Amino acid sequence: SPAAGSADAAGSVPIPTDNSLASQLQQIDKLLELDEADAARKLVDDLLASYPNDGKVLWRSAKLTAKRSSTQSKVKALETFAQALDAEPSLVE
Repeated sequence: SPAAGSADAAGSVPIPTDNSLASQLQQIDKLLELDEADAARKLVDDLLASYPNDGKVLWRSAKLTAKRSSTQSKVKALETFAQALDAEPSLVE
């Protein structure tokens, strides 16, 4: 029986083999590091549909929103950061 997250996939692309929330969050973080905001936003939006009150998902949504140039986007990002901290205060520890 194959172990979860086992490295049996061909190639060296570091994409998680499972569909857990933690793996999807890692994938979003990798996309953010690579400045792939559009792809990261799609994944975050998909996760928000399933986990609308998850602090870690909200935090990543806020990070993506903060990257936009408009003042309105930055205000929305701050509101979303606040929601994330309400849901998961350990995010700032």
